[in-house]
Amino acid sequence: MAALPDRVRHEFAALALGYYASGRLAFRAGAGSLVSAQLLHHAIEFVLKATLARHTTLSDMKKFGHRLPDLFGAAEARSTELRSDEHRATAALLHELWELRFPDRILSEGMLSFTAGELTDRRRSEALSGNPDGYFLELAQIDRLFCTAFRSTGLTSAAFTQRLGADALQAMRAENAELVF
Repeated sequence: MAALPDRVRHEFAALALGYYASGRLAFRAGAGSLVSAQLLHHAIEFVLKATLARHTTLSDMKKFGHRLPDLFGAAEARSTELRSDEHRATAALLHELWELRFPDRILSEGMLSFTAGELTDRRRSEALSGNPDGYFLELAQIDRLFCTAFRSTGLTSAAFTQRLGADALQAMRAENAELVF
């Protein structure tokens, strides 16, 4: 099995950063929790594919489709840095939210609450009790997963952030404790 060329890994990483900036910008602009979650799902999908690009073929990678739990499992097997219950749970939740993208599912399965900051266990419990039929997502958890996965690509973020505009960079850096960018 021949590994993918670096150019493919770089394109996956560039797409991941674009989706990540767009998802964070959409969240900050109040474009809607589900819209933001969909964009951030793409960001995680593409950064995991960039991580895997050194270890698989493009046809094998396409078999994952958009299934974040499968992609995460494969990337986690290649990167000890990704091995975390929180990262695994975040990928699984984003995948569930990806499945909610159609209005009939939104109406039947509940709504999404999305917060920018890190919640204490007490605040998280209160938020979940106020949304018993829905989903609760913390941007800080997505930031940790994305930034950890980006580091595991073996690429330097500065090479990619130069392509982004000032608003995209600001969206990636605002209230982001990871400071990768």
